[in-house]
Amino acid sequence: GEVLSAQARFTELSEMAPTDIRLVSLEDRITTLPSVIAALERAAEAEATGDLSAAVEAAGDATRADPAHQRAAARLGELSAALTRQQFNDAMTAGYGAMGAKAFDTAEQQFRTAAQLIPGAPEPAAALIELEQARTQNTLLGLRADGAQAEVEERWGDAVGLYEQALEIDALMLFATEGVARAEPRADLDTRLDNIPKERDRLVDERI
Repeated sequence: GEVLSAQARFTELSEMAPTDIRLVSLEDRITTLPSVIAALERAAEAEATGDLSAAVEAAGDATRADPAHQRAAARLGELSAALTRQQFNDAMTAGYGAMGAKAFDTAEQQFRTAAQLIPGAPEPAAALIELEQARTQNTLLGLRADGAQAEVEERWGDAVGLYEQALEIDALMLFATEGVARAEPRADLDTRLDNIPKERDRLVDERI
């Protein structure tokens, strides 16, 4: 990283072994050294301001200028890992925010993005389990509210159907069990009452 010293040592080497083939690549590297140093400085400045994307880009410029520069390669690796971790954290935060807003599809997308960024990380897997539980809970709450509204409006058949959907999700759900017990007899009564006009001839049968 010291341009003047590198150039001075190169001059000495050239005088010692002017025909050494290794001097060709070394000369190219010394020529690009100012660009490498400038790129690494930009990377450090961007990192200091929290702009990791720009820092990675600058470090990439340094390695492209001199692929053999070890410090540039190391910095690119460090900054790339930091950027990935930042993107991972952003995705997890966005996922939990979406889950809180009941935007479950968006939350799932964010959690799966996080899982792709850091394969094997436990956080996305745990979040997806939590998401599925939240989805189920939200569905059950919706069925409960819709079933209660159907009862208020005396749509007993609809109420039975809604409560049965809830029982398919969780057979031990108390509101659904009690709801079916309330609504099913009324639904059956509605059906029988609806059939009376259709079978009016039965009304003149003394046995009936």
